Formats: sequence, structure tokens, C-alpha cells
Amino acid sequence: MPSEIACSLAQGKEPTGPGTIDPKKDAMPSAAPGLEQIGSFQESVADHLDRVRSLPVNWGPDRKRHPIFGRLTAHGWHCMFHLHLTVHLKQANAIVAQARGN
Repeated sequence: MPSEIACSLAQGKEPTGPGTIDPKKDAMPSAAPGLEQIGSFQESVADHLDRVRSLPVNWGPDRKRHPIFGRLTAHGWHCMFHLHLTVHLKQANAIVAQARGN
């Protein structure tokens, strides 16, 4: 979702899709994550990077509300997505370590 919002804003379009999330429900990690989550993580990173590469240089002033961080520009959504993926990278590393028995 952050990638779609950032790209829509950067292109001067109104983002579509779910307008709000419930951070207490929608952002909670799985109670029993597995190695299949690693592939999903890698796909989301690759998809975001492909989308960002295609954006115009000037991302524009339009904003969309984030439920925690407030109104963000396309650049703000891109930066927030980096933070979001950093959290998931730590989770992915923990999954791999657990699978290896570390």
C-alpha cells in the first residue's frame, strides 16, 4: 500500500484503495511466520524499487494521510516505506535464524 500511494501522489493522481488502516490489527506480524514470508518480503521490496525508478524527478506537493504519521507527500510515503521495510528486514532475519536453529 505505501508504494501505491507514493506512486499515485508522485504522478498527481488521487490514491485509491483502502483509506485507513487500524495499526492495532492491520500492522501486526504473524504469530507464526515462516520462510514463505521471505519471498513475499523480497517481492515487495523489488516491486517498490521498480515503481520508484519510473517516477518523475519532481514528486509534487500532494499529500495523503497516514494513520500514524499524518499527511505525507509521495517522498514522505517513500521514506516511511523504508522504515516499514527495515522493521520487516529484522523480522525476516529472525525467521531465517530460527529456521537455521540459531
